[in-house]
Amino acid sequence: MAEEGSDSHGRDEGKGKGSSKTKAVVSWDEDSESENNSELSLCLVGRLWTTRRFNATALMNTMTKIWSPRKGMEAKEIETNLFLFQFFHWKDLDRVLEGEPWLFDKNVVVLKRVTSDSRPPELAETLTHAPFWVRIYDCPLGGRKEKRVRALADPLGILLQIDESCTQGWTKSLRVKVLMDLREPFIDEITLNKENGQIATLPVKYERLPNICYYCGRVGHIEKYCEIKDDDGEGGNTYGFGEWLRASPWKFGKEGNRKAEKNSGNARRLVFKPAPSQREEKIPSIEQIADTLLKVCVEGEDNPGGRSTGKWHQQSEAGWR
Repeated sequence: MAEEGSDSHGRDEGKGKGSSKTKAVVSWDEDSESENNSELSLCLVGRLWTTRRFNATALMNTMTKIWSPRKGMEAKEIETNLFLFQFFHWKDLDRVLEGEPWLFDKNVVVLKRVTSDSRPPELAETLTHAPFWVRIYDCPLGGRKEKRVRALADPLGILLQIDESCTQGWTKSLRVKVLMDLREPFIDEITLNKENGQIATLPVKYERLPNICYYCGRVGHIEKYCEIKDDDGEGGNTYGFGEWLRASPWKFGKEGNRKAEKNSGNARRLVFKPAPSQREEKIPSIEQIADTLLKVCVEGEDNPGGRSTGKWHQQSEAGWR
C-alpha cells in the first residue's frame, strides 16, 4: 500500500527516491474567510519607487513623523523595499490615502491596501501605480463639463477625482487626480481636436512631482542613471522633458477644502444662471389698475373728506409695484 501511495504522488520512472518533492494539499473551510480581519483592514503596504539604494529605517521613521497618526501606527520592513504600515484607526489610514502622493528623498512612496488574499512575494509586483494631482492648461471654457474633462484625463491614467472649483468660472487650468502607471513616461501635453477642425495643444503639469528623468519621462530616477539614455549612445543628448512638468501644489485658505467649496458654489450661480427672458418685476395690467382706482373711488364716497383709508391705500401701492 505504501508503494502504491508513493506512485500516486507522481514520481517519474528512472528517478531516485530523493529526486522528487513531497507536496501536501490543505483546504480551508468557509469559516476561515469569515474571521475578523480588522487588523488587516487597517494595513497599508508600500514601497519606494526608485532604482537607487536608500535607508529603510529612515523611510519608516520619516513617514511615521509626517503622517503623525493620532492613534499611532507601526511600520516594519517585510523584505527589501517592501514595507507594512499598521494603523489603529480607520481615520488615520484614510487621511494618509487622501494625502497622496507622499515623497521620501524626492521619490514617491507607493501605497496600497492589504487584502486577505495578499501574499508578500506578489505585493511588490502590484505596487506600480500612484495618484497625482494633474493640471491641464489652456482648456477651452466650453470644454469644462464633466464628460469632456474625463475625456482629457483618460490618456493620463485612471481618473479618481475632478476639482470642481476649476471647472466653474475663470481658472488657468483644470485640476484632476489621476492614478498613473509609474512604469510609463509621463505625458507633458495633450493634443485636442476641436469640433470646428482646429487643433489645440494643452500643456500638462504635475503637483508634487518626484524625481523624474528629463530624457525618458519616467519617475524613479534622473538622467544620470537612465538606462534608456545609455542605450541610445550619442543620441541621448536630446531631452524631451524639463522643469515645465512641475506645478506648485494647490493652495487653500485657512478653512481648507471648505473655502474652495464655498467659492465654487458662488461660481456656479454666476456662471450657470441663465439670462431672464423677460423682466422679473410684476407690472400691473390695465385691468388691475382700473380695479384699484374703482376701489379708491368707492372708499372716497364713504369718507366725505375724500381721503382713502389706510387699508386701501396700502393695497393701491402694492398694485403699482
